[in-house]
Amino acid sequence: DQIIAIHNSQLLVLNGSGLEPWSNDVLADVPSSVNVVSASDGLATLEGEDHEHAHEEDEHHEEEEAVTDPHVWLSPKLAKIQVQKITDAFIKADPIHADAYTTHSQTLQDRLAELDAEYEVGLAQCTSRVIITAHTAFAYLASTYGLEQLSIAGLTPDAEPSLSELGEIADFALQNNVQYIFFESLVSPKLSETIAREVGAQTLVLNPLEGLTDEQIADGQDYFTVMRENLTNLRTALQCQ
Repeated sequence: DQIIAIHNSQLLVLNGSGLEPWSNDVLADVPSSVNVVSASDGLATLEGEDHEHAHEEDEHHEEEEAVTDPHVWLSPKLAKIQVQKITDAFIKADPIHADAYTTHSQTLQDRLAELDAEYEVGLAQCTSRVIITAHTAFAYLASTYGLEQLSIAGLTPDAEPSLSELGEIADFALQNNVQYIFFESLVSPKLSETIAREVGAQTLVLNPLEGLTDEQIADGQDYFTVMRENLTNLRTALQCQ
């Protein structure tokens, strides 16, 4: 049903850069009447580690595969550019309503610029600039605001690292006096809690916005509320002034 809906649509919006693994097969048969925009094109420039094929036992650990990191939207600066790409695609697909799309797009981009400014100021003066995250989702955010990310898992949130990798992360946390280990609301916090116990740290949520529950949406949560919660937790973890 979803494939039929795509074929009958005027516009298909993708994040791209591997986030939608089904897209290559589906797009091969999509008619030319469907406008397709990949919002991360030209923006997804960082690589991450794919731990998906790593074994738990060190002696069976396979070489990690470097793949493109698709999590562009977690940098408000880059999200603002994504909005413009999507706006241009809406106007191309439906030029009659170009003025409305442009107006709403500018409102959204203004809100993203305000959020970006809050991050710039909020993370400007911090005791630490190192974050340990549940999986490799925050590289663009870290790059934008001068932070260093070390992840427990790779780009796949449910992939588990090897024992040696867990040991390296714990050593890194101790050497860098990391006080908080981040976990995600939709993924088991087990690994983050394990490392936190090992190094005497606490845990906090850092949400990659890969899915809000129906309850969260009904409660009024959206990109902006979650990103501001992320900023609050980052400031706590990094001991920012």
